[in-house]
Amino acid sequence: MLGAAQGVFPTAGGPGSVQTGGPGVPAAPADSALGTGASTAGDGYKRTWGAVSGLDAQTNGTSSAGTAEGQNGRANATGVRQSAASAAAAIAPATGSPAGVRTLVTSMDDRMAAMQRQLDTTKAQNRLLATRMRQMAMAYRQTGQASPAGMFRGSGGGAGMGGGMPSMGMGGGFPGMGRFSRLPGGLTSRNNRDASDSRGSATSSPSSFTGQGAENVRAAIRAALDRKGIRDPAARARWEAGMMLVARRESNFRDVINNWDSNARSGNPSGGPFQFIRTTYHAYQEPGTSSNFRDTLGQASAFLNYATRRYGVSWDAHDLAARIQQADPRRSPKGY
Repeated sequence: MLGAAQGVFPTAGGPGSVQTGGPGVPAAPADSALGTGASTAGDGYKRTWGAVSGLDAQTNGTSSAGTAEGQNGRANATGVRQSAASAAAAIAPATGSPAGVRTLVTSMDDRMAAMQRQLDTTKAQNRLLATRMRQMAMAYRQTGQASPAGMFRGSGGGAGMGGGMPSMGMGGGFPGMGRFSRLPGGLTSRNNRDASDSRGSATSSPSSFTGQGAENVRAAIRAALDRKGIRDPAARARWEAGMMLVARRESNFRDVINNWDSNARSGNPSGGPFQFIRTTYHAYQEPGTSSNFRDTLGQASAFLNYATRRYGVSWDAHDLAARIQQADPRRSPKGY
């Protein structure tokens, strides 16, 4: 039985990782009037690809964590089995008596319990890793659906998990990326949005939760958690508590502009309830949210991406307060 339990764990690691790095964006022909549109589309492409690259890194990290967990589980299971064999060999001379048999049975019971604990521990960890992978799969899908002209959709109707999501096959990259170079004319609406936002104005992207106050921010946080596929009640509660504290400390739940610090003096002021500057917001913007960097839902969604990618906060948020002081009620406020 102990040998069967040991066999549950893999003897080697998994099959590699997701490839990162996208193809370059070709320039428009010299005699084409699409130069400006192609340049703006290229900027949008690079920004979206940056988001995908972040997801690739998280996917690879989660895959590596799964491999390490499997190897650690096998090592521990092997140790339990070897310990049982050693104990049985030591007790064997005494098993001709009832007392010796009882000692042997008790020892084996202890080893079986230890093996069960290892199985339970690994099962819980794998369940968490599986949840993370599902969240990343949803993020890939949302990126594919929100990207300009479907540039992350493979030819032949969207390979992978459906909904325009790219293939999740390890080492396979993203099919159909070259189609982007043939579609500059189809990106006009997205180009106009990006160009408009680069001048600092609000855009036609759907603005949401633009009112003031704590409950408006709370509703935006919950909607952002829904977008990221975070369903576990405990994880949602941790994110909400930490993010509400950040928004209170940063802006007292208001959409305000900071016009006095070094960012403002350099022409890149922070604003909104979470006080993002425009460049940071766009670097971590959730696909499909407003390109207005002060939008409340957009900021709540970007905060989730920023916290997990910049600070390494786990998706279950158990370490949110530890990694971001501004989200820790036990420590004094500190910019993040």
